[in-house]
Amino acid sequence: MSIQQGHRYAWGAYDAIALESGSGCVQIAVIDHDLPYPLRAPQWVHASQLKPAAMRYFGNKVPA
Repeated sequence: MSIQQGHRYAWGAYDAIALESGSGCVQIAVIDHDLPYPLRAPQWVHASQLKPAAMRYFGNKVPA
């Protein structure tokens, strides 16, 4: 699966934003609305660990 920069993904129990595109290891930032700036520090994960999530930009649907 290819990850797209700026898209929202589910990573385990967390929602995350992809900080780069790719199909291997990519950087993500976990979304945490309890923080003043809602993105946690970037971390590296393998693309296979991410599942596409619905995005408001796409009408609350998972992008194709």
